[in-house]
Amino acid sequence: MKERRKKSLRAILIVSALLALGVEYVTYLTVRYFAPHDGPLIYLFHLPALLIIASPAFYLWRSSSLMRLDAEERLKGSLSQQTLINMILNISLEDITLEETLEKTLDCLVSAPFINVMRKGGIWLAEEPDTLTLKAQIGFNESLKTQCGKVPFGGCMCGRAALSREIEYAGRVDERHDITYDGIAPHGHYCVPMLCGGKTLGVITLYLEENHPMDEKEVEFLTSVSDIISGVIERRRAEVTIREMAYYDSLTGLPNRRMLMDMLMHMIASSRWKNRFS
Repeated sequence: MKERRKKSLRAILIVSALLALGVEYVTYLTVRYFAPHDGPLIYLFHLPALLIIASPAFYLWRSSSLMRLDAEERLKGSLSQQTLINMILNISLEDITLEETLEKTLDCLVSAPFINVMRKGGIWLAEEPDTLTLKAQIGFNESLKTQCGKVPFGGCMCGRAALSREIEYAGRVDERHDITYDGIAPHGHYCVPMLCGGKTLGVITLYLEENHPMDEKEVEFLTSVSDIISGVIERRRAEVTIREMAYYDSLTGLPNRRMLMDMLMHMIASSRWKNRFS
């Protein structure tokens, strides 16, 4: 009798441990195995039944823990993305040229730890009709800079993205890569168009390791970044237009009276400042 009770207690401890780990149906096997013993029959039947009732608590605890960990990971990813977006917005407010803004923005993108991209990429702007012009790049050799300096809409990966106004993804170098060169390394691409008002302002192209799968979270984030950069480009162009309207004659393109007066006032102020300390 004592030996059977020891075995019963040992079995109960094993069942409890297995249930805690989420192993299903172990209680039924235990009941069938120990049912032939007259002594622990009732004892074993009732306790596993209690364990069966209590087992959802273990599953609930385990599920809530996994959900909490998943939420924490998503929160960390969201915070990292928001930090990068804030960096890009701060760059856009710096007193630098548009090309410098694009270079700094591209450097942020290829350095982001939560995007699985290579430290290589470029940003093209549609300054000419149906043609992309390379304005910023990282990791391009001289041959690639020359070949990708001007890309027509519909040509190569970035040209296709500009024409379709949709993200072009490639997991490897395929027939869509119209521009190639000797020694080209295996790679993939995200080509993200920058759009505003239904027109293409440019394209962001990032390099991927070969066979990198298309990730919806990466695509969603890159789309958000392209929207931000599109807004920056439009704002910079609007500032240039406003300055030209304010300081240049619309017919001749020559500096107008307002620019002359501003330059004159600046020279007078500068002269007074120099005479004050001379």
